[in-house]
Amino acid sequence: MNIVLIWDYVWRNALMQLRYRHAGSFFGPFWFLLSPFAQIAIYSLVFTRIMEARIQAPGGLSLSFTVYLCAGLMPWVAFSEHIARSQTILTQNASFILNSALPEQVLVLRDALESFILSLLSMLFVLGLSLFLDNAFSLSWLALPAVILLLSVLGLGIGTLVAVLAVFLRDLGPTLSLVLRVWFWGTPIVYAPSILPESMQRLVQLNPVYPYIHGTQQIVLYGKFPNSNEWFAMCSISMFALIVGFGALHYLRNELRDVL
Repeated sequence: MNIVLIWDYVWRNALMQLRYRHAGSFFGPFWFLLSPFAQIAIYSLVFTRIMEARIQAPGGLSLSFTVYLCAGLMPWVAFSEHIARSQTILTQNASFILNSALPEQVLVLRDALESFILSLLSMLFVLGLSLFLDNAFSLSWLALPAVILLLSVLGLGIGTLVAVLAVFLRDLGPTLSLVLRVWFWGTPIVYAPSILPESMQRLVQLNPVYPYIHGTQQIVLYGKFPNSNEWFAMCSISMFALIVGFGALHYLRNELRDVL
């Protein structure tokens, strides 16, 4: 099938989903930002006012915990929401899969593209907040779209695998919800890795999402490009997840259609 036609379908439908997300509600698609903003406000109040948390930057600069929190939380929200929604992508679109000539991959690609666009928009807010708090513009900010893209590819791979498994395991939802909660607290978003014991710091660095979140935090807060090892880790993890997810979809395609 013509790859241009497939991409056109994916792009148009991703934009349509963004447009009609929360259609009819007062805030509309802005609910995507309002939910993490509420979390940011609560965490910022607790840590900056009650616990007086500050993030120490190189050169003795002390940066607001809110910026650190935003730099990690905003990409995580888009990533985790994409994975959570993936469990119903195939089951809710069974008629499309069975009656359309388009491959199943367009459905997961559509949601991944939507997640990528929302992540970019949310990071624009984070950069604006950073400038508002008198942090200087850095050329490293130009690397943010690449990091967000690689995180979206990771979400695409994991989301595709989740979508396939959800067809055969209809009670996957509660397990996935628990996994995402544990995964969130295992990722240094509301805390700095430096507060952990050394053994725990090494364990946190094994978290597959760690290089992406750490990369965005380093770019936004300290104006530092991810180093070569971090780029290699992000590319390798994303490609591995993509191969596993799409491989499972291809291998189980016939069984999946029988169950649907």
